[in-house]
Amino acid sequence: MPIEFFDKKKKESNSRSENDSDDAIDELISKIKTKKSADILRGEQGGHKKKSIKFDLKKVSAMKKKVDSEPTSSLGELKNTEAVERQGEEERGGSQMGGILGSIYKEKSMSRTSDHFGTFDRIKSLSEEIVGEVLKETERYRIVRKTGEKLPYYIIFLPDLSDEDREKINAIEQRAIAEINIDPDNISSRTKRWDTFMKEVTALIDLHYSEIPKNKRYAFAELIVQNMVGYGLLEPMLNDDNLEEVMVIGTGKSVYVYHRTYGMCRTNVIFEDEEEIMNIINRIARSIARRVDLTSPLLDARLPDGSRVNATIPPVSIDGPSLTIRKFKVDPLTIVDIMNFGTMTPELLGFLWFVVEGYGVKPANFLVSGGTSSGKTTTLNCLGSFIPRVDRVISIEDTAELQLPLEHWIRLETRPTNVEGRGEISMEILLKNVLRMRPDRIIVGEVRGKEAMTLLAAMNTGQNGCLGTVHANTAKETITRLNSEPMSVPEIMIPSLDFIFMQNRFSYMGKTVRRISEIAEVIANEDNMPKVNIIYEWDPKDDKVKPTGTPCVLLRKIAELRGVSFEGVEAEIERRVKVINYMKENNVKGLKNVDRIINEYYINPDELLMEIEGYPLKQKVKPALKRTTYTLMSEKEEEGEILYKDDEKKIVKVKTLKNPKYVVRIPPLRKREMKIMRELENLAIKEVEIDPDNFEDKEEVRRILFRKVVEIIERRFSELPFSKRKDIARLVVNNMVGYGLLDFLLDDEQLEEIMVIGTGKPIYVIHSNYGSCITNLKFETDEDAI
Repeated sequence: MPIEFFDKKKKESNSRSENDSDDAIDELISKIKTKKSADILRGEQGGHKKKSIKFDLKKVSAMKKKVDSEPTSSLGELKNTEAVERQGEEERGGSQMGGILGSIYKEKSMSRTSDHFGTFDRIKSLSEEIVGEVLKETERYRIVRKTGEKLPYYIIFLPDLSDEDREKINAIEQRAIAEINIDPDNISSRTKRWDTFMKEVTALIDLHYSEIPKNKRYAFAELIVQNMVGYGLLEPMLNDDNLEEVMVIGTGKSVYVYHRTYGMCRTNVIFEDEEEIMNIINRIARSIARRVDLTSPLLDARLPDGSRVNATIPPVSIDGPSLTIRKFKVDPLTIVDIMNFGTMTPELLGFLWFVVEGYGVKPANFLVSGGTSSGKTTTLNCLGSFIPRVDRVISIEDTAELQLPLEHWIRLETRPTNVEGRGEISMEILLKNVLRMRPDRIIVGEVRGKEAMTLLAAMNTGQNGCLGTVHANTAKETITRLNSEPMSVPEIMIPSLDFIFMQNRFSYMGKTVRRISEIAEVIANEDNMPKVNIIYEWDPKDDKVKPTGTPCVLLRKIAELRGVSFEGVEAEIERRVKVINYMKENNVKGLKNVDRIINEYYINPDELLMEIEGYPLKQKVKPALKRTTYTLMSEKEEEGEILYKDDEKKIVKVKTLKNPKYVVRIPPLRKREMKIMRELENLAIKEVEIDPDNFEDKEEVRRILFRKVVEIIERRFSELPFSKRKDIARLVVNNMVGYGLLDFLLDDEQLEEIMVIGTGKPIYVIHSNYGSCITNLKFETDEDAI
């Protein structure tokens, strides 16, 4: 078989554009224009110290024309021009720096620790002036409410540095830049990047600067690393798990943070120089392969750790660059947390659990509506915990923020245009694609454009369980927004939406709170136009969300579809309220533990309620399963009722799962046999001179390849047991010309659909008799799936 057949994708991915030289020059010209325009802006606005930057734009443009005829020589001259462009920096004392970091420091104009010593002094001076009631104090910061001011101060502590200490730090940093050959942009995880460079710098200090007292070494390393590969003076704030957001609002102004307990706080950090903020913004942009300049002055993206970042630079932001980082919470808030915060009551959550799940017949379509930072996504995330595991869920977000305890969940994210204005993948495009993926549930992170029409059209054609968020202040205003540009949803389609949950942020009793202010049911009037009935409303007198007494139409509809009385529906909601009260009273913590109890209710509600009424149910965390490195999962003996069984597979109703398990018979392979299988596949690709595309009968190709692979086994791997040879040969042929693991499923005519939902996750199938089933197959790597 020609090896080219299997290397086709690899060759395509390794191909290089013929216009690389032009792209490099365009990028340089863009850099120079950006610097020139930034200098002009600084000069016009005043109040900023001008930088000495020397370049000749005409000379670079001339070289761009010359490169068409003499690309090699012109590129050489172009590098010299970049050196001239950095001449102003080198004249101010920049030293020669080697290694990868040295290259990055020169080319990216990253700030150095020595540049921050003046800022350090200003911060320490400002901190001494802030006195008042101490609300909280740790080793790294203090929160103070200054006398006569409502907004607390978040004061970060900085080490006391002598002149000798500062000289040492400069010397260590110069050596680290020259000697550490690790590219920080190649380490996507912020935590791993920090740990890697802390280890390197600490080792360097121990080796070359043993005279530094041990109690100072770690502090010096932290200062150096946070400015080399971290986010400078913002790093201490980003490491505080109690902060939700960090906000830089311009030069000469305090940085602000939002604390989970004390709300908005002013910090003692002030950036006096525009360049300091730009260094941090550019560092963030590089880590996510984006660019921020005068042609693209806005950045809205997700960091590798899940945090959301928004940045603006002049001329869009008048007072200098701005930066907002909304931190990603590793362990998201649960329904227990929002009850403890007072956002919802157990009775309200019992109702919401019922309508979100739908009692097995009609999951509700709803939007969570509210203002910015009102907690819409958090509420959506909590309500997502009520989605049964048997459902196939597909979410679409501009910036991925949802954290749902689901296995059968496909996450999609929009993509903005590239620097050339192409390549955009909008929410509307993704939503249209999702409708072809057989979703049970669709979640749209934020509805704000044409995708609203597509989503409501899906609801009108029978798609239930759609969830999303939208910006509005009341339920009626939400309907007005849906009906107006740019959403433009016809009023006659809006009643397919069942509920609007209004989430708002208030100043209440001297503190900022987030509350469900109202729950409105959307129904159609006599003319099929939308009408809202407020069924729950927040009462500020006792700070609780209470029913208004208006009957809920959907509950009666669910009762009819389920074939039970309305009293039976009310009794079911009460049962769920008992479960929620149990979790609240026992302070069940963590998304996994909350999900475990909800899932146990779905599997066997009566048994769970019997345990809850006596409260013997203990909070337990299941140990993490050790990940296998194999692409194939061996067949396991599953305990439970066998629904179907033949020589190739069995379908089992497992007690701990609501979905039946579709277990494919796969021969158990040892590590040595797995290694042989990979070697065998490589040998077969090289030795077998057959191009599968030349055969119309694919089964004939399989037979020929199978015989060839068996011959190779007998010749090269005779130590393999005879019982394993045919099984391994079959697996190799599946990987070469078939669909790999999916071949085990494609031969079953009872399967309607096969669904791969991501790497490291089980493959799902839809069986004509047993519905959605989870299989014992999964792809461990993206390469296997692709």
